[in-house]
Amino acid sequence: MTYAFAYAVASGLSAWESGTLRSNRVFELGSVRSRLRIAAEALTPVLGLSWLMLTLPPLIALLQTATFPTLPSLLPLGMALVVCVAHCVIGFTAGMLLPRLVAGPLMTVATWVLVAFSASTTPFWLRHVSGQYPEYLMFGEQATLSSLAPHIMLSGGIALALCALWLPAPSKPLRLLTAGVVSTVCCVTAVSMAHGWDYNPPLAIDKAPMQCAGVAPRICMPEATSDDLAAVRRSSVSILTKLKASGGPKMPTAIIDDITTGRMSAPSTATRWRVGLTAGARAGDLKYRILAAATHFPCSEPDLTASREVRLWAATVTGQIEAYNRRNSEEAPFPGEEEVSKHVDDVLRLSKPEQGQWFRHHLTSACHEAS
Repeated sequence: MTYAFAYAVASGLSAWESGTLRSNRVFELGSVRSRLRIAAEALTPVLGLSWLMLTLPPLIALLQTATFPTLPSLLPLGMALVVCVAHCVIGFTAGMLLPRLVAGPLMTVATWVLVAFSASTTPFWLRHVSGQYPEYLMFGEQATLSSLAPHIMLSGGIALALCALWLPAPSKPLRLLTAGVVSTVCCVTAVSMAHGWDYNPPLAIDKAPMQCAGVAPRICMPEATSDDLAAVRRSSVSILTKLKASGGPKMPTAIIDDITTGRMSAPSTATRWRVGLTAGARAGDLKYRILAAATHFPCSEPDLTASREVRLWAATVTGQIEAYNRRNSEEAPFPGEEEVSKHVDDVLRLSKPEQGQWFRHHLTSACHEAS
């Protein structure tokens, strides 16, 4: 992304412009224009260039893909445009204090380094206040206002504090006090908001438009991948019907494609399952993914033998033995596979109600045995 370059250009050129004004003694000429207006007119082309650096790449990409952006998708760009204004103010102030031959290059390099390298440094909160949104948004993700606010508050607070030094006030100490309070409050608030976040900011998920079909279960997939929605529902219902007829779990109320959770994970519930429907339809293993969701254990690390027995039983009664064997071939060898097969053969000789009782008991006992 061009965050760091845009901010560096804004800061460096602003420092150069203010240094030019200072060297020409423009502020000493007694102009009818206010100092703020003079600064604003000098910074307008600088701000326009930095904004162009931010908006031109996504605009070209949108035109190439014939895509119209949504308002939430523009939130990170809006944040960056605001931060550019803050860097213009910061750079302009530096140019008033230092020679322009020093201030311009110094602010350009320092700004670029601080922003560009924030994503590779620790603590993590540094990347969440730098003005550079730290992650590319994945499918179904959306930036939240709370994740954007620290970026604006840090640089914006410093810029507001510098502007306060130019306000008409009875005394210089009062201006310094106002600037100190504003910068301290904004910076502390920004850091406290981002403190405790990991390398990912808080993101909203499930923001992709969905299309659903059927009831009990209601199958929902993103509109962008829902071409095979009817076939996906038929495959899902066929597996669940066979499981239920053999004593397996009840039909869920809904099965939601988990592709819209992005890098996050949303847990399934007893009536609302999260399954990789899009990934399963493309990989050809949709039925096994539904089977795996139906045999979900109430703990993260169930007993290996018990979990193999439950999966093997479910794969047998639904005709997914090939998929079961293919998935097991991708895992480490399990020495107890023969005993698992013998036990499952014994279970399959039981009546349907007894198999259902065995299934429900193993789902819970697998977690007790593992603990």
